[in-house]
Amino acid sequence: IPHRDTVNVLSAKITLRSVSWFGDSTGSFGFSVHKILEGWNQSTLSWDSIQARPGFYELTERGSYSGFVEGDTSKFTFDIDTALARQWLLPLTVASYGIVLIPTQSTNVVRGIHAFDVDSSSFYPTLEIIASNVAGTTRDTSTYVFGFDTFVGNIDNLNANPQLLYAQAGVVYRSKIQFDVSFIPRGAIINSATLYLEKDPATSRISKFTVDSVVTVHVFRSGTDSTVFESQNSEGQRVGGTPNTFSFEARHAVQYWLAGTNDGLLLRQTDVTEYNTFDLFTFHSHLATNTSLRPRLAVKYTLEKN
Repeated sequence: IPHRDTVNVLSAKITLRSVSWFGDSTGSFGFSVHKILEGWNQSTLSWDSIQARPGFYELTERGSYSGFVEGDTSKFTFDIDTALARQWLLPLTVASYGIVLIPTQSTNVVRGIHAFDVDSSSFYPTLEIIASNVAGTTRDTSTYVFGFDTFVGNIDNLNANPQLLYAQAGVVYRSKIQFDVSFIPRGAIINSATLYLEKDPATSRISKFTVDSVVTVHVFRSGTDSTVFESQNSEGQRVGGTPNTFSFEARHAVQYWLAGTNDGLLLRQTDVTEYNTFDLFTFHSHLATNTSLRPRLAVKYTLEKN
């Protein structure tokens, strides 16, 4: 925002455009607006880092919103405290860190909002400021559409069930799958290998905008460090004619296990969705009471002739 320290801000409002929703479409949606007091980076800000910085934002509300979903792509607008907006017009030597939107206690639906990096600037968040000169003889309206953003969330209320595998986006909750393939002779030629997982529709929480291929598996390269895994991945595909069976190409994984160590597979959502949605995929684990729902690995191999 350009330097304009000789104006009176008459009004300021922000307009956001929805792109999706998660939860009960008839549920209430609201938030309070707070001034951020410290610098932040959109790629590193997390729930934990905010909890470690109790002075990250003001407790005083600088605006609020209360409403409902009202359609997948609807716009909604909320007013911003004019004193705060005027601070944004001060010289760049005066630090400004933006605002944080905090859901109200009555909110029971998540709304996805177009960010600043969407492919069309017409969908960007917009800030409109109406201001006048000190004398009040001139009034103008300025609209700003450039900025940066992120979101954080927690998962304190997830009651993990050992009979399920979880792949939760938004808070980066992942699972590990491991099979004993020692029965396959070393040196065997792996012709094909497919991992099958059975989704649990009762506990999955998936937006209607989500596709099956957002679930993916990677080969772990460490048995002790969950962050060490191959960037190469295998995306899930729903098996035709089934409502909940997902298949993953696993030939590379089995070949790797036979040639080296077997530290299992990482089940997660893709990079694109893991930090941009709240979808929760749950699959039955090896402890599922119904054995037909447990993870399966189908391997076809041949032995080399001497």
